[in-house]
Amino acid sequence: MTLDTKLALLSAIVQAIVIGLLVYRRLYRKLPLFFSYLIWLLLFAGATVEIANIFQAQPLQKIFVIAEIIDAVFMFCRCSALSGRNCQPGLCTESQGSWPLRY
Repeated sequence: MTLDTKLALLSAIVQAIVIGLLVYRRLYRKLPLFFSYLIWLLLFAGATVEIANIFQAQPLQKIFVIAEIIDAVFMFCRCSALSGRNCQPGLCTESQGSWPLRY
């Protein structure tokens, strides 16, 4: 077993533990986007290992591009949710003016 495989396995175990803690503490209700992103990462990491053994290089690149687009959408949604949560009117410390967009 190579170092890369060991690190990927350790990463999957840590992600599964975090998902388990979110379920156990019922925090998935308060953090649904983060919870679904962690599940996506865990599924994508596991599927990548299996898909790499099945497909050749060309279809694997197409699958990887699609997965990266989905990952980018998740990241954008997470950043949007965080910025909206931190910059609600009355809570944002950067400017005291009114926001052109209301959340």
